[in-house]
Amino acid sequence: MELRPGAPIQRGKTVLAAIEPQMSGFLDPRALAEAEARLRAAEATRMQRQAELDRAAASLDLANKDLARADSLRRTGAVAAQECDATENRVQMRTRELHAAQFALRVADFEVTQAQAALTQAQHPESEKSGPLQILAPVDGYVLNVYEESARVVTPGLPIMEVGDPQDLEAEIELLSSDAVGVAPGADVSIEHWGGRLPVARSCQCS
Repeated sequence: MELRPGAPIQRGKTVLAAIEPQMSGFLDPRALAEAEARLRAAEATRMQRQAELDRAAASLDLANKDLARADSLRRTGAVAAQECDATENRVQMRTRELHAAQFALRVADFEVTQAQAALTQAQHPESEKSGPLQILAPVDGYVLNVYEESARVVTPGLPIMEVGDPQDLEAEIELLSSDAVGVAPGADVSIEHWGGRLPVARSCQCS
């Protein structure tokens, strides 16, 4: 593990880690069956993420149509400005949901690629082309945390590193009902005392 927290990464280019196959395990029929099962699971997850993306895109399209109608009615005075603002806020929410679905699909694609590579090594452990399994960055961003800094035996599903884009975060904050009634949609929020000297966000929009 050569990367450390704060290191920039590029999707599909930066090598996060290299895993040397344990030959005795890769020759085990059970390990081969597990690799095939992980690939099927990754492909099923990708199909689910694609469906979620399609739903998010349809919801955003509908919200944009509602906003266009509301804007037209507001010009004629047929609808209150508050209702139009609420429709605009729904468009913003659906846009964020679409971005989240796109991100989830990219991660699912990455997991399928990694599962396919692992299966290939399991099927051909003695191939001359079978080198270390390289884990490539699934997204553009930075290394946020490194759980395994030294070489060691790892098992499937063991977290070795956390990556992400700190400029594209979503915070879900629970409020007491007595506090929530005083927060209006579209109000500015600021997240402080998170560990850094400055607020992590100065102009987020609540919904």
